[in-house]
Amino acid sequence: MHHTITYLPIGQIVPNPKNPRKTIREEELKELAESIKSVGVLQPIIVRPDGDYYELVCGERRFKASTLASQTDIPAIIRNLTDDETMDLMITENLQRKDVSPIEESDAFLNLVQYRGYDVKALSARFGKSESYIRHRMKLADLIDGFRDLLAKDIITIGHALEICKVSAEYQKDLLEDEFGNTETPYWDCPTVANLRQTITRQYMGDLAEVKFDTSDPDLLPSMGACTTCPFNTASDTLLFPDAGTGRCLKKECLDQKEAIHLEKRIKYLVENEPEVLLLHGYTYNEEKKKKVKELQAAGYPVIQDSDWIKIHPPMPPDPEDFDLTGEEDRERFEWEKREYESNLAEYHEDIKSPGARRFLDVFDAEEGFCRPSLAKKKAATAPATNSTDPTFARKESIRQEIVSLEDQFIRNGELQDQKVFEAVEEALKSSDYKYDQNLIFSSAERDALALIMLKDVAGGYMNDGLTEEIFGAKERYISNHRYYEVIGSLTEAQRAKITRAFILHHLVENHSGPDVSGSKSETKMLFQLVESTIPDLGYSDLRKAVEDKYRKRNQTISEKLATLRDELKALEEKPAGKGKKKVVAA
Repeated sequence: MHHTITYLPIGQIVPNPKNPRKTIREEELKELAESIKSVGVLQPIIVRPDGDYYELVCGERRFKASTLASQTDIPAIIRNLTDDETMDLMITENLQRKDVSPIEESDAFLNLVQYRGYDVKALSARFGKSESYIRHRMKLADLIDGFRDLLAKDIITIGHALEICKVSAEYQKDLLEDEFGNTETPYWDCPTVANLRQTITRQYMGDLAEVKFDTSDPDLLPSMGACTTCPFNTASDTLLFPDAGTGRCLKKECLDQKEAIHLEKRIKYLVENEPEVLLLHGYTYNEEKKKKVKELQAAGYPVIQDSDWIKIHPPMPPDPEDFDLTGEEDRERFEWEKREYESNLAEYHEDIKSPGARRFLDVFDAEEGFCRPSLAKKKAATAPATNSTDPTFARKESIRQEIVSLEDQFIRNGELQDQKVFEAVEEALKSSDYKYDQNLIFSSAERDALALIMLKDVAGGYMNDGLTEEIFGAKERYISNHRYYEVIGSLTEAQRAKITRAFILHHLVENHSGPDVSGSKSETKMLFQLVESTIPDLGYSDLRKAVEDKYRKRNQTISEKLATLRDELKALEEKPAGKGKKKVVAA
């Protein structure tokens, strides 16, 4: 179709506020303006009549560059377009740009689908992009503003963005604060795509293969339906999640709610139908979990702590996919692990049938399996065989639980008492003049404190040369903290001297990264001085001279080679270029 080109005054053209193009690089605009000053606008803009003015449809970059170049008019094609035709043309032109941003593509594709009646297949045919490409770009519309801004600034890549838009806006806000909160150095602190994917999977997605409830049950939480048909199941979107497998839940609060409902139903069922099953809980500092245990006990459920019980876990069979069964060595290893598994499986079946073994349900994570009484439990013999034959079972277990809780509280009060005393002493020392005391004679308490600090520092090092065994007696694999205080008062002067020297060597040699090339480190100089003054038999001066002479000769050879190579390079650089060859200068 032929269109007449008309030169219109710049002042008679108004920009379109609905133009999908959001950014124009300033440097590119300046370059285009300089080009327009020289050769003018080569491709006319497209406008439509708007009263006494003309509304810009296509060519915003050319229009702005012409204004910057102080042009009075601009070549234009005037077309009578409806609002729908105008929007369609603007979006099409925007998508055909070479520098269109992912966010602009996303907004444009979404606009064409939502308001222009296109589907993904039609967009693919029109713009020559794969359906996968278009769907991925449209998914970017789910990014919150903070991440849209980071993508626009190239702080995150399209790879980051496609991982982030998998989770809800609420989770994105948490992710933005936790992983991208440092605005001072955003480029350096940006995680890799792989690490980001791991973080999102771990913190914001639930693995549906590991849940205890039936994922196909639509009645567990009627408002959400079954997980198998849920749009928040990654298995329902193989385009974004090609390796989804059984799927992960993108709405973790729903998953948590379903797991809680399932656990509540399961506890009720076991108490009513299989009362011999133990209801266990682990020790926890989590206040919500503590509250949950108290609520269950108050409701009459016989929930007890698992400290007296040892869970019996079934062995895992070897996976043939972990072995190269075409190779003899791997095949033999697989057969050996298979025999080990069968042996362990037989032991497992014996364990779950042993006297005292019971089925259990963990009220924290809904784990079910078998457990056996610990040695202390066997000795105490406090647990009845079942809770169905004893009407006072729940009350007795509740009392035992309260006793354990009070004993823990008693111990904790002792810890708090020591902590408060420590804080008071610390505050008193800060406000005292102790650190300014210039008394040259250390008190016995100060000498003991220094010995304690140094002994703890060197006890595990190789420089103590049997010092630990000498002080603590027989060689101990682990020395508890209180043992250090116990031995300090009985140290001899000779032992104190050994501790001091071991401490010096520990920090100058063992705990030191070694000398730098010039030997200028303070630790290195001090070590050499120490050796020269305290171990004269070593012949430090002669030793150092011999080593220096050896490496001086090596360096002399290297220096001669360097001089030869530098002279050759200099001669080559000064040699004129070959005849007929022109020197190339970068534009």
